[in-house]
Amino acid sequence: MKQGTYQFRFVFRKPGVSQVRVIAQNLVSRKEAAVLVEVFERIEGIQIKCPSLTNMKYIPTQEELLFTASIAKGSNVTYHWSATPSRVTQQISGDGELFHLFAETPGGISVQLRACNKLGEATSVVSLVAVQPVTGAHITAESNIVALGKLVNISVAVVTGSDLQYHWYVESDLPPLHTQAPFLLHTFSSVGRCLFKVSVHNVLGCVNVTKEFNVQEEVQEVDFEIEGKTHPFYVATSVAVQLCGLIRKGSHLHWNWKIRAAMLFNASNQSVSYTFPCEGIYQLSLNVSNGINWQTVSHSVAVEDAIEGLMLRVSESSFCTEEEVTFIPTISKGSNASFAITFTNNDWIHSQGVLEGRFTTSSLPAGAHVVTVKGWNHISSAEVSSSILVTEHIQGLRLVNSSSDPLEALKGFQFKAEVQSGFPVNYTWIFHLTGCNPTWLTGQEVIFTPPQSGLLSFSVLATNGICSRSLNNTATVQWPVKEVKLVCHSERIFVGHAVRFSAKANGSSRRYLWSFGDSAEALVTDLSTVSHTYYSPEKYSVTVKVVNSVSNVFAQIHIEVEEPKCPSPKAAIVQSRSTIFSSRQNFFEASVDINCSAYKSTYLWEIVKGSDCTSLDSSGDEVALRSQVDATSPFLFLPKHTLGVGRYCLVFTVALQGTPLVDRQKTSITVVHSMLVVVIKGGSHRLWPSLSDLILEGSESQDPDVEPGVEDTLQYHWTFMTANSTGCDLVQQPIGSNSSRMTVLSTQLQPGTNYVFTLTVHKAGRKPVSVNQTVTVCEAPVLPVIVECVSCSVLSPHHYINYNSPNILSGQCGQCDDQTQKGHLAAQETRQNIMEVLTLQDSAESKSVMEELN
Repeated sequence: MKQGTYQFRFVFRKPGVSQVRVIAQNLVSRKEAAVLVEVFERIEGIQIKCPSLTNMKYIPTQEELLFTASIAKGSNVTYHWSATPSRVTQQISGDGELFHLFAETPGGISVQLRACNKLGEATSVVSLVAVQPVTGAHITAESNIVALGKLVNISVAVVTGSDLQYHWYVESDLPPLHTQAPFLLHTFSSVGRCLFKVSVHNVLGCVNVTKEFNVQEEVQEVDFEIEGKTHPFYVATSVAVQLCGLIRKGSHLHWNWKIRAAMLFNASNQSVSYTFPCEGIYQLSLNVSNGINWQTVSHSVAVEDAIEGLMLRVSESSFCTEEEVTFIPTISKGSNASFAITFTNNDWIHSQGVLEGRFTTSSLPAGAHVVTVKGWNHISSAEVSSSILVTEHIQGLRLVNSSSDPLEALKGFQFKAEVQSGFPVNYTWIFHLTGCNPTWLTGQEVIFTPPQSGLLSFSVLATNGICSRSLNNTATVQWPVKEVKLVCHSERIFVGHAVRFSAKANGSSRRYLWSFGDSAEALVTDLSTVSHTYYSPEKYSVTVKVVNSVSNVFAQIHIEVEEPKCPSPKAAIVQSRSTIFSSRQNFFEASVDINCSAYKSTYLWEIVKGSDCTSLDSSGDEVALRSQVDATSPFLFLPKHTLGVGRYCLVFTVALQGTPLVDRQKTSITVVHSMLVVVIKGGSHRLWPSLSDLILEGSESQDPDVEPGVEDTLQYHWTFMTANSTGCDLVQQPIGSNSSRMTVLSTQLQPGTNYVFTLTVHKAGRKPVSVNQTVTVCEAPVLPVIVECVSCSVLSPHHYINYNSPNILSGQCGQCDDQTQKGHLAAQETRQNIMEVLTLQDSAESKSVMEELN
């Protein structure tokens, strides 16, 4: 209790709730009052604490962090927390003295603490950095094998970690390199295995990682040698050789040898031994590689057989100068051999390369020669010698007193030959006449008698035992002409008409000199027959001289030339058509104009097949006419089938007997096929009862060109159309029969129907022909009657009649008996749209009516 005035000052020492009582009194009264006072302490010294905080700034990610509020002074304080990550817009808040925070990602975080009581508030803000701890570090590079002296990109990767620093321990004796980047460009300076260490750390910790690199030097300038020699390479077969690889740079090498793309050796040794089994060109390849790169080199290796068994073959060991001789070197074994030949004769030496396996020469001088041939290839050589003898050749061989004149058969002739050098020589003669055996004679001078005419080939051979020379020549041998006979081939010779002369003579190779006794020049010819025309009527002497190179003889005859007493006859072929049918009789007629009675006239018809009649001398095969054909009158009748189908030339000749007066006329004719004849028995229209089978008969169809006795090869095709009172079915329908005879069953026939049957006949190479027959089927019984034209031509497919001769019709009833053989024939004719019908009772009356129709 403290007494005082109405005012009282007091300082509370600690916070809490205190009761303050006041007593007011005077002398007369006393009053007492009390009040509760809540005391607060002001907030001072606010702090944020976190046991996971490193360096007062860094906190780990992915951990539950506990923040604690701390104040130096203050009572009844409430706390409010807020955390704001720098990369996240969402704010994290909380209340209370403790605050839990979870940092998911690295980055800055601002944490604010606000403390409040009745007296005021205080705020504390800390800026923290969330750091991810380092885990799972490993070193990566393009390869564990790296090239010496080349930049290598070495990288470090971590599973987790942020705000990282890298310490690179490149070499053990050097301090590490510090980088903030996760990679390092490094150049290795030594070959071998290198242990590479990296320390990855941040404020929360560190991780060490190591990796071993194999440092290799790049392969450069690869080559190889064989037996210490570089290319080109030549080695012997079946001999082991050392293959050694060469390289300027490279480490950790692998040597791969191949021959002709086949694996030979695959090893780490630089040198290998190999034996080539047979000769040839081998492609040898070497591939040198390591983990960095590879290089390949390839060279051709010529593998050759060593030369063995060298020999020299000479076409002749003894021969003449200027005579061609061949030297052929041979070997029993060896490949790619080259040869050179050397000739030695005292001081004369000549060397020559041998090409294409042989050496041929004709220029060696006379004398004894030593011939040496050398053979070699790239791995061996050999040499062999031989001796030859060259003798001076024979020169100037010729015939003495030689002549090109023909020789006379069966007459001896002298032949002589001589030479200018090469003595002594012997002479051999060979005479060969066409058609005779050769004759052999010896000596410098010989006599030969040709046994007959022809071409004589003869040769002379001059030889001295080593050298020889021959000479060939030819001569003509002829038989002499000893007699000739001159003949005139015309009994009478007329002015202006050619006369033929011929000379018959013996001998060979004859020529004829003709003189006809008139003003004409003499004629020289190789022909024994000539023609000549005289233009004046008188007597002449005709002379012929027959000559050849060894003889001549002549002959002469006398002739008389007269004037003709009549002019030449004139003829013309009366031709009505140029195309005729082979199956018909044909007539030809020639009109003749002869104004002469002094000479007898003759006629002749000729037929030439295949000729076009464009020239007077018809070319073709002459047709031999039958014996019954008269070809010696102006009229020519050719029976049918005389000429086959084709083109012909018809020639008519009229001549005056015993004279050259003649006229010849020609015309071209073409023989063609006749149309096939198609006949359906019964005519073009028939009545038929519906209760009887209908028989259609086409066997009378024929090919007119087929000769009697020769089988005809016709093919038959039947079709039909139907028509009745209500309408028409005009579509042709095949019946199905291919024979000349066809039967239609009564069950297929409809009463009151008209059937139009068509028969078409075919034959190979001919145009088909058709004919129709209309059959009316009646329900009532009728007699099947057919009408035939007896006098119609069988060559026509239709019944054409001749108005100039009677025409005969015949009616037949196959089912009629003696009681019903009574009928009539009716002829129907339409004139100016008016139909007239004549009915007759017998054949005689029918015949007369037909004549009236004509």
